[in-house]
Order: sequence, then structure tokens, then C-alpha cells
Amino acid sequence: MTEQPATEPRLFVAIPLAQDALVRAQATIEALRTADMGRDVRWVRPEGLHVTLAFLGHVPRETVAEVIEALAEVIGRDRHHTPPDGHPLGSHHLVLSLDAVELFPTPQHPQVIWYRVGGSIGPLTRLAYAVRDKLSEIVPIPDRSSFRPHATLGRARSGRCTTPWLQKALSEYDNSTPATWNPDGIELWRSEMGVGGSRYEPLARLPFIAR
Repeated sequence: MTEQPATEPRLFVAIPLAQDALVRAQATIEALRTADMGRDVRWVRPEGLHVTLAFLGHVPRETVAEVIEALAEVIGRDRHHTPPDGHPLGSHHLVLSLDAVELFPTPQHPQVIWYRVGGSIGPLTRLAYAVRDKLSEIVPIPDRSSFRPHATLGRARSGRCTTPWLQKALSEYDNSTPATWNPDGIELWRSEMGVGGSRYEPLARLPFIAR
């Protein structure tokens, strides 16, 4: 039997959650999981919590090193330039927060449960588009839609109706105090589909430049 060639890695660029935000997200997942009596949702594992900047899809293995080099260029390209908003790309002054749990695309027909990310949204959005624009020179970017910063908590299983219990659980859960953190870099992650949902592995970390 002929051995099948290794599959191309499925990659994305993300900002990981720091400890305070990670603790908040995990607590929220546990609270909602308790209400999920029918196992209607595939909840994200702690190591998979992140804010996606760009999804790349399947990338040839020989191109991964070039992708990492391109990300390093995005982080360092404007080392000596400060834009009008006062936040250079990769700035240590970037402050993000987990603001509120939202149901996407609508509360009536939720497919994804996520935390809306707030804080330095202007610089974060500029960083996301800079990453997408640079990497589009190397690989096709499958999703060029508008950037909606969020941290996914769970996804509804196919055909499951989560609306009644989920809206009730959210109304009873207090997430009124945002959890904030200062990202210190971006990461290139690999995603692998498996039983029980996706598994994630960081391939490269690119720290922000100290200023």
C-alpha cells in the first residue's frame, strides 16, 4: 500500500490570551458548560483560547519559514515610525480586554459563542490587516472579510438548538467586569481537526519590539 504524503499544515496567526484573560475565559466556559446538559456545544480547550488575526488555511510546508519571516517584518517594519493614533505596530502599549460574551451570527441562531475583544481596537485592527496584506504576497488568504476581534469559547454542534438554555445561562452569568491584558507578541499556530474539536499547536512566537 502506497503511503500518503503528509498533509499541509493548517495555519493561522493569533494573539494568545494572558493569564487574567485566560482565567476569565475558562471560568466562563465552565459556567456555560454546566448549563449545557445536552452537550450541544464543542467547548474550546484552554490551550486553544486566542484572538485570531489572520486565517491562512493549508500552507505548503516549504513555505512556513517564509511566513514566519514575513510576520517578523510586519512586527518590525515601522520601528522608527509612529502613526497618528500613537500606537506603532507591535507596540507594548497595546491593551486588550474581554468585554462581553456574544452569540454569532445572531442570538436567535447562534453558531459560535465568543468574547468580544475591546481595548486598543484601532492598533489591533491595523496589525491584523498588516498581517493579512503581507502574507497575501506568499499564500492566498481565504478570509478577507472585515476584522471582528474575538476569542471563541465554543461552537454549536451541527443541528443542535442551543438558544433556550444558552440565553438563560448568559443572563445569569456576571461578566460585567472586563479582563484586560497587554499582548507581548503574536504567534503562528497550527490547527488540526480531531475527535472532540480542533487541537492547536504554536509553531512560532514573534515578540513585539520594546520601545
